[in-house]
Amino acid sequence: ADYFVEDYNGGAELVNEELIKILLNKGHHVDKIKSQDVTTQFLDDNCEKYFILSNFMRLNKLPKEKLKSLNYVLYEHDHKYLVTRNPAEFKGFKAPKDLLVNEDLYHNALGVFCQSKIHRQAVLANLELDNVINLGSSLWSEEFLDNISDIPISKTKTAAVISDPNPIKQQDLAEQFCKDRGIDYDVVEAPSPLELAKILSEYEFLVFFPALLETFSRISVEAKMVGCKLYTNRLLGAASENWFTEDRQQIISEMKSAGDKTYNLFMECFQKKA
Repeated sequence: ADYFVEDYNGGAELVNEELIKILLNKGHHVDKIKSQDVTTQFLDDNCEKYFILSNFMRLNKLPKEKLKSLNYVLYEHDHKYLVTRNPAEFKGFKAPKDLLVNEDLYHNALGVFCQSKIHRQAVLANLELDNVINLGSSLWSEEFLDNISDIPISKTKTAAVISDPNPIKQQDLAEQFCKDRGIDYDVVEAPSPLELAKILSEYEFLVFFPALLETFSRISVEAKMVGCKLYTNRLLGAASENWFTEDRQQIISEMKSAGDKTYNLFMECFQKKA
């Protein structure tokens, strides 16, 4: 991966860390290596191993070419098959062919793991693949899921907008939506996802209009875990899953089962070349 949780606490990094913990708990040996540190020599020295390729924007050209001949799966986080990284810009999520990149890397993977139905649809709209698998979930620690389940729900406020400087999260649009409709709202933030969930437990609604097709949208699911309804658009990967409309405890239960489901699907791919 380009980064790990030791470097940056982003959604992809948090998910990857949980996957690493699952693999370790199942008795596997796992090495972390940053994309920019991968060399052809490293790949030659580990050619009998299995690789999980996550974010790879910093992977150099020669190792990327070498990797295509090895046993690997691709954990797809944010549309690295497109130059723009955003299929939402195109009708039916299908981009012009001249905007496709890394096609061979996707084609040669034992499996390309997507995180939601709509995420998988976007990949298939752009790449002719037969190795795309929908996980239909993301990964959280058991401790986090237990703690969020125990948060008391008291809806005393109307709407929350997440403070986020990233332009693709469109905080300004969410605020304007509330202003235009006379919806009382607060801009909220917290130092950790659990602390943010505690804040959101007081609000009836999360207002969130991403500009990017979210492969999953962890914040939306965390909001649902504390009983929030959403004002949003059609770009939430998680909203394409049947469980998204269930009550908070059923969603939490679904995510508690995601670890074993994810592990089993990864193992099925690796066993193709065992």
